Amino acid sequence: MAALLDKYAELFGERSPSRNRTHLVRKVAWRVQALAYGDLSERARQRAAELAKDADTRVSAPRSLKSSTPGFTATIPIPHDARVPPVGTAIQREYRGRQIKVVVTR
Repeated sequence: MAALLDKYAELFGERSPSRNRTHLVRKVAWRVQALAYGDLSERARQRAAELAKDADTRVSAPRSLKSSTPGFTATIPIPHDARVPPVGTAIQREYRGRQIKVVVTR
């Protein structure tokens, strides 16, 4: 790890703010490759900056889609754990002579 941190400082001219080994290996490898084969072109840098500033980045469906599709509701799928019974399932057990019933809810 010490050698990796030294190499990072040599390549970037500053100490690494991270101590994550995987992150440092990737950053050092990227920098070595960029120095050997050339970095991004100015045009590529400008395009990346434009994409980063893109205001059309959406978190939900466009309003036009919502209003034009009757009954449309945007939902985020929640992963289902196969070990858990579906909502509404009734589970019954006898415990110490008593009948216990549980209904699975959300």
